[in-house]
Amino acid sequence: MKKLFTSLVLLLLVIFQNSFSQSFQSGMNLQGQEVKPRVVNVSELPQSVMLLEQNYTQERGKLPADRNTGDMKSLIRAQEDKATNGPSLSIKGYAGPNKNGWQPADADIATGMLHVMVVTNEQFHIYGRNNSLPLITSNTLQSFFGRPGKNVFDPKVVYDPWRNRWIMLAFERDGLFAYYWLAVSQTSDPTGSWWTYQFNAHIDASTTTTNWADYPGLGITSYDSPSDSTSIIITSNQYNQADAFQYAKIRVLKAKQVYAGQSAGYWDFWNMTDANAGKSFTVKPAVQWWTTAYGTAYLANTYGGSNNYYTIWRIDKPLWWSATGGITLTRQSTITVNAYSVPTSVKQPGSVIVDAGDCRTQDIILTKGTNSSNVAKLFMYTAVPSKYAWTVNDTNSVISYCKLNVTDNTVDAQQLFGSTGLWFTYPKVAPKYKTPYNSDTVFISYISGGASVYNESRVIAHDRATGIGPSYLIQAGGTAHYGSFRFGDYSGACIDPLQNGNVWVVSMRNNNSNWGTGIGYVSTTAISGISQENEFIPSKYTLSQNYPNPFNPTTIISFGLPKSENVSLRIYNSLGKEVATLMNTNLEAGNYKVDFDATNLTSGIYFYKLTAGSNTLSKKMLLIK
Repeated sequence: MKKLFTSLVLLLLVIFQNSFSQSFQSGMNLQGQEVKPRVVNVSELPQSVMLLEQNYTQERGKLPADRNTGDMKSLIRAQEDKATNGPSLSIKGYAGPNKNGWQPADADIATGMLHVMVVTNEQFHIYGRNNSLPLITSNTLQSFFGRPGKNVFDPKVVYDPWRNRWIMLAFERDGLFAYYWLAVSQTSDPTGSWWTYQFNAHIDASTTTTNWADYPGLGITSYDSPSDSTSIIITSNQYNQADAFQYAKIRVLKAKQVYAGQSAGYWDFWNMTDANAGKSFTVKPAVQWWTTAYGTAYLANTYGGSNNYYTIWRIDKPLWWSATGGITLTRQSTITVNAYSVPTSVKQPGSVIVDAGDCRTQDIILTKGTNSSNVAKLFMYTAVPSKYAWTVNDTNSVISYCKLNVTDNTVDAQQLFGSTGLWFTYPKVAPKYKTPYNSDTVFISYISGGASVYNESRVIAHDRATGIGPSYLIQAGGTAHYGSFRFGDYSGACIDPLQNGNVWVVSMRNNNSNWGTGIGYVSTTAISGISQENEFIPSKYTLSQNYPNPFNPTTIISFGLPKSENVSLRIYNSLGKEVATLMNTNLEAGNYKVDFDATNLTSGIYFYKLTAGSNTLSKKMLLIK
C-alpha cells in the first residue's frame, strides 16, 4: 500500500502463544457489531474516470523480521525437468484488463453461468461468456463502493456455486482507519444490483487499533442443511502505521445475512501462532467446493520466508454463534512439504529487475477427491514460488505445488517445476472438477519471464500419476517493460461452475511499457466453445431429465430460458410436500445446470418443478440408496 502516513503510537494488544492443536480463545475470538448494507446497481454507476495519469504503487507490507534473511539450502540440479508425460491442455486465451494508473495488477477471476468477472487493483471488469469474451462493463472500486479519492485496493472475487451469487472484497486504508469492503450480488447477474458492506478492519471484534489490513483472503463454505448456511471468511495481515507486521486476522460472516441484504455481524480471530511459536503469517481461507459437516471451514498458511511446512487451521461450526462459547478456531496440524525459499528477483530484458515476492500462502481451493488408494478425502490445493538453483550460476524461481490431504493431515502430491533461465512466480491452483469428485489433475496459473523474455501469462497442468505437463501461453509479454516494479501478489484461477472439468485463469503480464493481463479458458479436452451449454439462447423454456437417474445421492438438473425471468427450482416428495429449494432468483436468458444433493432424503420418487415467470415445467426422478 502506498505510504501516506507518519508513524503513530500503537495501542497495546495482548499477544499469546499456543501449542499444537489448541483452540484460540482468551479474548482472541470475539463477536463484532453488525453492519448495515447499501445497495449499488452496476448498470446505474456513472462512468468513472480511469486514473491513467497517476502512479499509485500498492506496496506489500513488510515480512516479519525473522523472515527477511532466512534461506533454506537451495537444491542444485544439473538438468532441467522436461515435461513429457503430464497433461496436455486446450486453451482459449484473451487479452484482459490493462494498466489503469495503479500497480501492480493483483488480478483475480471468478466465473458464473453467463459471465466472467476479473478484478484488478482499483477496477472490476465484467465479460459475457461466449467465444469473443465481450466486455460488458467496467468501473472503479472507488465508484462502486462510494469512496471517491480513497485508497481502495487488492480486490478479490468469488462465485458461490451453491447460491449463484458473486462476492467481491477490497481493502481500504484511510488515515488511522482501515476497512474491509464486501459486496454480494443480489442475483446471479453481476451487472445488476449488489449489497455492499463497510466493515472496520482496524477493529478486532470490539478492540480498536490503528492497524491496517493488507493481502486479502476470501473464502466460502457450505453446510448441507435445509437453510442457507454458507459462511464467508475474510483474512488479512495486520500492519501498524510504520507498515510493520503485527499479526494475521480471520473474520467470519454469515452469508445468509449478506445474501438477504440484512445487517451482518461477524466473529474475529487474531494473533494466531504456528507450532514453532512464530506468529502465523498470511492465513488464507479455502474456497470450498464441497459441503462439510456443520459448515466446517479450512484455512492454511506457510511461513512467508524460507521453511518447509503448511499450517492447517479449522473453524468448527462457523455459523453456530451462541452465548455459550461462540465458534472455535483450531490449529489442526502442521504438514511437512518440500522446502521453499524466498526467490531471487526476476531478470527482464534490458537489465530490468522485478520483485518476485516471497513464499507467503497463495489462494486455496478445497474439494473432495480420492487418494492413491481410491478413498474419498478432503484436499486443499495451493502453491508458492520458491528459490531454486539449477546450477551454481543459474538461480531463479520455481513453483512449489502441493495437494494436501486435510482429512489425514498428509501430503497427497507435491511438485517443484520450473525452467532454467526463467522465473516462475505468483501461482494459483484450481483442480479439474466434475460432480461428484475432482480428478487428480490440477491447473496452475502463473507468470513466467527472464532476461530474454518479458513476463507473460502462462498455465500448466499436473497429474498425480504422470507429473507436470507442458507449459502453455495465455498472453505474451510484449516488447518493452513498464518499469522496475513489483509484479503483484497473486494470480487467479477458478473452477467452472458448470462442473465440466474446465477452469478459468488470469495473471499479470508485460504489455509494451505498461502492465496487462491474460485471461484463459483451459481444458484437458478440445474446446469447441467457451460454454457449450450457454453459447446459444434457447427458443423456448426447457427442463431436461436429471442425470444420472436413478441417482444416489447427487444428480444434475438442466434447464433453458429464452428470456430473462425470475426462476424457482424446487423439489417435492411423492406426497407433494416441498423438500428443497434449489433456486429462487432472477436469471438471464441461457442454459443452466444445477446440482442436487439428496444426502438428507430417503429413497423414493421425487418431482422437480421449474417456474419461470408464468411458465411451469416438472419432471420425475428416482433416488435409490
